[in-house]
Amino acid sequence: MKSSPIIWLLVYFGLATGLPLGAQTRLTEKQAIDLAMSNHPAMASARLQLAETQARATAAVVWEPTEFFHNIAADPDYGMFGTTAFGVAQALPVRKLSRANKTYFDRKSLQDKAQMALSAQELTFAIRSLFQHIAFIEREADWYRKVDSFYQAVSLIAEKRWISGDIALAEKLSIQDKSAQIRLALESTGHEIEFDRLVLAQFLGIPGFVIPDLSTFQRMSFNLADTAGIANSAASKLSFSGVS
Repeated sequence: MKSSPIIWLLVYFGLATGLPLGAQTRLTEKQAIDLAMSNHPAMASARLQLAETQARATAAVVWEPTEFFHNIAADPDYGMFGTTAFGVAQALPVRKLSRANKTYFDRKSLQDKAQMALSAQELTFAIRSLFQHIAFIEREADWYRKVDSFYQAVSLIAEKRWISGDIALAEKLSIQDKSAQIRLALESTGHEIEFDRLVLAQFLGIPGFVIPDLSTFQRMSFNLADTAGIANSAASKLSFSGVS
């Protein structure tokens, strides 16, 4: 299974949800995605970046510091200290510079929004990929369990037939070897499912394992017509967000 780099960002973080968390947590695909959107560090970072840019956009007009001055001019007609002048000087913002700053931060906000959408899309893809992979392996495990049950019975029969002299030793060993291969494949699928559940839990920041609830799960299919939506993808929008 080809995975996005974000899928390996296995960071534990505090959760502020009402979901029951424990050694084994059962989640639907939608619950897992909603949890990641609310609590994953990538989304938190994207939201903070957007908030910072928007805050800086409101201060795009640059005001120079206000200057206070006090001048004393010598004038014999008014005594040794002459005349005293007090005043305030304020440089007004340069209109073109203020407009340029505002335009920059407006475009930066669009770019940050595109980046946040891309992070959300990558998280969604990573979670759905794990659900798809677990669903595939579980279906494969069901098939191996059925075949394993059959080969275990055939292996016992082969043992008895060899004892009675009905078959040769080579035939018995061949059947038992095939039975052992099926059993090993079954155990391998079990380990793979357990690993994926652990990865999903770590990805969501949940201690222990996450058991995907596949009762309402829809397996994905691919069609070349789906590529028509690439132009509207989050990655494409992020690329074009920096183009003036």
